[in-house]
Amino acid sequence: MIGLFTWASAYLYDTFGIREFEAARLASLIPLAGIIGGISGGYFSQYLGERNTIVLNQLMATILFIMAFFTRNLVFSVSVLVVASIFFRFGVGATYSLAVKIAEPYSASISGYLTFVANVGGVISTALIGSLADSLGFQYIFVVFAFLFGRSTILSFYLESHLNEQNDRGG
Repeated sequence: MIGLFTWASAYLYDTFGIREFEAARLASLIPLAGIIGGISGGYFSQYLGERNTIVLNQLMATILFIMAFFTRNLVFSVSVLVVASIFFRFGVGATYSLAVKIAEPYSASISGYLTFVANVGGVISTALIGSLADSLGFQYIFVVFAFLFGRSTILSFYLESHLNEQNDRGG
């Protein structure tokens, strides 16, 4: 998703034919909305539990990226991307919290590793999105994101069984 922020203004400019400055201004709303998701995600993960927060996050992002693929309206497209950004950041706090619970003695290392992976992923996804946009067009990037988030949603359902196994072993 980090790579998508980089290309959002180019997507809006190419797809909807608006001025570059206007596209950049609208695209800046997308990561800005993530602040709301990051704050509210941490709050909700305390009440819903980490697994449920992560599943909700992944499921909503999947649905929103499918919607982004089919939309051809500027306002609706920006709105979908803003809400997708909220839900993307919504699960970050729960993910870090869950990682710390799974490997509590190594929580500092886990936190650093997750940050490293997120930053490397941001660099790689930026390059991949540019290549995909050149060869397929921007709309198909949303299909890729929907697939990845959908796959992640399915995998998130197995988090609870893994945690239960950890607790049964005393770890």
